[in-house]
Amino acid sequence: MKNSTDIWWINPLKLLLRFIFPIYILIFLIPFENNGGNPYQVKNYLTFEVFILGLIFFVCFFLSFVLSNNNSRKNLPLYQEYISPSFLTKIGILSILAYFIWFNFILFNPDILIDLLSGGISPYYIRNNYTTISGLTTISQLGILYIIIYFQNKKLNKTTVYQKNIFRIIIMLTILRTIAWSERLALLEIIIPIVLFYFSILEKKQLKKRFRRIIIFLPYIGIFLLLLLFGFFEYFRSWSYYKQFYDNIFQFTTERVFMYYYGAVNSAAAILEYSNWPSLTFNTYLNWIYKFPFIGESISSALPSESYGDWESFLNRYLDPEFNNQTGLFKPYWDSGILGAIVFFLIWGALAKYSYRDFQRGYGQGLYFFPLIFISVLEALRIPYLSESRVFPVFLFAIIAYRFYKRRIVI
Repeated sequence: MKNSTDIWWINPLKLLLRFIFPIYILIFLIPFENNGGNPYQVKNYLTFEVFILGLIFFVCFFLSFVLSNNNSRKNLPLYQEYISPSFLTKIGILSILAYFIWFNFILFNPDILIDLLSGGISPYYIRNNYTTISGLTTISQLGILYIIIYFQNKKLNKTTVYQKNIFRIIIMLTILRTIAWSERLALLEIIIPIVLFYFSILEKKQLKKRFRRIIIFLPYIGIFLLLLLFGFFEYFRSWSYYKQFYDNIFQFTTERVFMYYYGAVNSAAAILEYSNWPSLTFNTYLNWIYKFPFIGESISSALPSESYGDWESFLNRYLDPEFNNQTGLFKPYWDSGILGAIVFFLIWGALAKYSYRDFQRGYGQGLYFFPLIFISVLEALRIPYLSESRVFPVFLFAIIAYRFYKRRIVI
């Protein structure tokens, strides 16, 4: 078997072309119109012209990725890099402390979790009655970086039993977050690094032929796993209401998963139809700054407001408030016009190539970015992931880790 990093779906470009792009075509060919027999109030805004616009941006990403310099197999150094174990421990403790501050209401009153699991209350109830602390609870995202560094260090035998226990605690707290806060993306953010680095650790090991076939089709198998996982969490979140519209939970889960991705693409297409663009709000690029403590509000007030008005009102008027995501495919175009969008996708493609190159060779700063770039491609149809405020602390501490706490080991 080839290196684990030669598995096709680990390559962001192949993942985009063979998995994400076919889903995009499917969304266009099977528009979901409300016919009165389902609970969603949806009108299709994904016209042929908008669809072609998306194709242009796919091509920009493709060209940037292909044309970016790649010397991953040349002049490999006689060393490997890892991050200081003391720094790893510190960010793990920071993440755990942030989780404890965030979910202290459950830790001191476990009955809330019991009521949630039994269907007595929903995650909406928790979100409405308990709030996050801007900037502080976001530090919980360092759990993602902890997992990335942990597996790279583990590959080089630079981890301890203590750090393994921290890893387990972060996993459990993330699962609690997924259930109590109904934030499935948080679970994906820790699963992806584990999967990617698992195959990296398996590099040069021979796998059985049967297991090799499973690995090749893992993204497609992942669709069925997603349905199972989604159905499990939606059972506690919304099934009690929606069961009146469906014969069984499988039908509900399948349609709702499709609606999350279709709804995101369709919402952005609706914005293009009913608003003035480019908006020059630069929300795709500056969303993390908008939510930054203290300075975010002043910066956002200095920029133009969205021409479509309040997002919730827009959803109620033209779409369905249940599906409030805006795809990362059209958002840059709405933000800054065709030229700005092209530049955005060219930079995104180059960054994907840079991080994938470092992941392939097992060293370099891009290695610690790669799982985030991978998620951004995987979720490209649903959200502009890289502009989310949740990503900023991970990138920031990854840069700090590599610049100041990098260590080398001779091989």
